[in-house]
Amino acid sequence: MRATRSTAILLATFALTLGSTAHAQKGAKPSAAKTEAQQHLERGNVYFNLQDWPGAIREFKAAYESEPKADTMFMLAQAERLSGDCATAIGSYQVFMRT
Repeated sequence: MRATRSTAILLATFALTLGSTAHAQKGAKPSAAKTEAQQHLERGNVYFNLQDWPGAIREFKAAYESEPKADTMFMLAQAERLSGDCATAIGSYQVFMRT
């Protein structure tokens, strides 16, 4: 079980790093205020780190609705899987793979 948590944390870090790198490579200008999606992602990461899966799922869904990005969908799928809702997680992973 411990290896699974470590793997999830590693994958979460990778996904966030990947998203940040892709964002920086596009030459996007940083805005003074955080976007709604960024705020939801930050809250989702806090819930994720606390292993509050319902909170993480709620925030990652809100972030994806605000700004649909592949890395957000990956984080949603991870939270769904860790919450025990593997059937829903499979659907989210499939969306992630299509993007």
